[in-house]
Amino acid sequence: MKRERWKKIRELLEQVLALDAPERQQYLSNACGADDRMRAEVESILSASETDPEFMKASVADIVAVDADDDLRSLIGQMAGPFRLERFIASGGMGSVFLGTNTDGEQPAAVAVKLLKHRVATTEMLRRFHVERQSLSALSHSNIACAIDAGVLANGRPYLVMEYVAGTPIDLYCDEHRLSIKHRLELFRTVCAAVSHAHQRLIVHRDLKPSNILVTPDGTPKLLDFGISKAIDTLEPTLSASNTETQHRVMTPEYASPEQIRGAIAATSGDIYSLGVVLYELLTGHRPYQFKSRTPHEMERTICEQEPDTPSNAVFRTPDPNSLDGAARPVPTPEQVGLARNELPSRLRSQLTGDLDAIVMKSLRKEPEYRYSSVDAFSEDVGRYLDGAPVAARRGTRRYRFLKFVERNKAAVMGSAVAVVSLAIGLAIALWQGHVAVQAQQLAEAEARNARSANEFVQGMLAGVDPLAAESDDTTVRQILDDASNRLALGALRGQPESKASVHLTLGRTYLELGAFDAAETHLQAAMSIRTETLGRRRPAVAECLSGLGMLAKAKGQYEAADTFYRESLEIREAVLGRRHIDTAESLNNLGVLLKLQGRYAESEKLLREALSIRRATLPERHEDVATTSSNLAAVLKNLGVFDSAEALYREALDTYQEIFGPEHLRVAGCMNNLALLLRERGDIKSAETLLRDALAIRRRVFGDDHPAIAALMSPTATQVVGATALIRLSMADSSPANPSVGGSPRQGRSTPKYRIDRPKSNRPASGRGPSAHQMLTRSAIGL
Repeated sequence: MKRERWKKIRELLEQVLALDAPERQQYLSNACGADDRMRAEVESILSASETDPEFMKASVADIVAVDADDDLRSLIGQMAGPFRLERFIASGGMGSVFLGTNTDGEQPAAVAVKLLKHRVATTEMLRRFHVERQSLSALSHSNIACAIDAGVLANGRPYLVMEYVAGTPIDLYCDEHRLSIKHRLELFRTVCAAVSHAHQRLIVHRDLKPSNILVTPDGTPKLLDFGISKAIDTLEPTLSASNTETQHRVMTPEYASPEQIRGAIAATSGDIYSLGVVLYELLTGHRPYQFKSRTPHEMERTICEQEPDTPSNAVFRTPDPNSLDGAARPVPTPEQVGLARNELPSRLRSQLTGDLDAIVMKSLRKEPEYRYSSVDAFSEDVGRYLDGAPVAARRGTRRYRFLKFVERNKAAVMGSAVAVVSLAIGLAIALWQGHVAVQAQQLAEAEARNARSANEFVQGMLAGVDPLAAESDDTTVRQILDDASNRLALGALRGQPESKASVHLTLGRTYLELGAFDAAETHLQAAMSIRTETLGRRRPAVAECLSGLGMLAKAKGQYEAADTFYRESLEIREAVLGRRHIDTAESLNNLGVLLKLQGRYAESEKLLREALSIRRATLPERHEDVATTSSNLAAVLKNLGVFDSAEALYREALDTYQEIFGPEHLRVAGCMNNLALLLRERGDIKSAETLLRDALAIRRRVFGDDHPAIAALMSPTATQVVGATALIRLSMADSSPANPSVGGSPRQGRSTPKYRIDRPKSNRPASGRGPSAHQMLTRSAIGL
């Protein structure tokens, strides 16, 4: 800017300042005419005076002539002493920063050159820079980017040359590397050591914030911008308090202390507060305050009057569209905060609660005298937390000190306590075993009473049958069940809820085997209601009822309802009994069979394999339940095309059934039929036909030729069909085992088979015929 132009601006300022505010705009319009640049410059200086009334106390003539409209790009290539400006880096409150390169070889190869803005470029500021450069030369610390040089460009713009740091702001560095709370605290202590070094040399930074703390790729933090710091008054007597107050305030409000916001003299306590804000953000991902607006009044009111949330509470702060915290990036969610620190939000809150809350909140006290006395004291308290020692920020109660002592000396304390604890545990175990033994005896007695009552009721059902009717084929299981149901309805087993529930469950299961779905549902629901009311919902006995209701729903083709019952039964058994319990295996088996019927073979295979693993590990090798699950899994593998494994499982199940039930049993016949179907799929028609003929022979001996399934197989049409294919097709009409848990599907409304109560007909061997009424009822009562 030419001297003549600056002289004109100075004259306009003197005239305008003599006028009242309403008259100034009209005067400028007349005086500047079409020279908008001159008017803008005058208004800019007037605006600075309104922001800081003390600004215009400096002589207007002291303002250096710097063109406010310099194009930053035009500065590229200019020289700042021996350094050439290469490229623009950033812009801040004091000025713009450029990357500079050395041209004489005596200074560092790369530097950061900061050009000051014209509003702060007074002759007083230049003199101050000279004083501060002398004080900053005393700073020699590996974590401080020191000032190197200062001067004025050819166009009169002041500059400051500093060490160039290629790094990332400390908050971003910690988040990008997902540093834990421990590592963040250790990094923070390194920053504290650098600030302490400056304080010991009577230098206050005044603008500590993450963007002024860069971390290099090797993890070394570097403090920047000591060029805008302030020498403590005792260092330079010429910087009196009055002079300090006239200087343009340089700070970032979000990190400034309450006294700095109010314009008080800079002190080390202000840097302690700013470090507290930085630590708050490193721990929580948030700043302490949320502002409703960014007006100076609102920010000052919030910082000076409002108490911030503790760090542990700030972790769960959610983004508020009506509040601002001054952050350039979006406010993170609790999940994002936890992820950046490799912790779940709940665990992160636990880490911050207590000591770290106290440390941070002490550094953020409104009153400087209640903060830490020095940066070293602040850092040492953080170090005590890392070492597990009591922190100074918390009141040192005896209990708190004792817990910290235990935390630091776990091995010694545990070793000293072993003897005492062992004695206490031994005594407790002895008392507990006695208590458990009494409880077990009481439980066994109750279960025995329940079993006796249930069995007596079942025996009474059979004893009440008319002997004359028993000698005929007219006495059916259904008749016995209906009679028992009537006895329960008339008050049998009143006052014995568990025995009554057990009998309801027995009757429900037996009705289900007969295909009497309505009666089965009535008794199963009654058992469920009694046990839920007397025991609560999440009990194994209730899971047993849910399993029965699932079988009923599956038999009725209500697969969605069956799925719900089976899954709740499985959930209860797994929660109460454990995943590897034999009852849990039953639920896994039942659910696996249901999924198979729905064509969900992959899910079914997973559950059935787990059920088979549990049953093999828990039951004898030749056990009916092991064979049942083996057969179910074989059926799934057959549908998946895994024929070798399916055949091996079918043969294993067939061997077990023959060993347990003998060669003349419906379970044996059913397994033969299933294996034959598999062999047919594999093309082994001859073996399939042999098995089907054997299965048919067993069924004929059990049912007789008058059974519907046998009659179908022996019809003239059927006998004219040649080969195993006809046998396979026709025998499929009755290939399912009688036990619904194996995968069979009783049909509603089919004729109720008549079973002798005491002895079979002579042409039906007892070893191979269907179950008698007594067998069906007692089999349903097993385990009650």
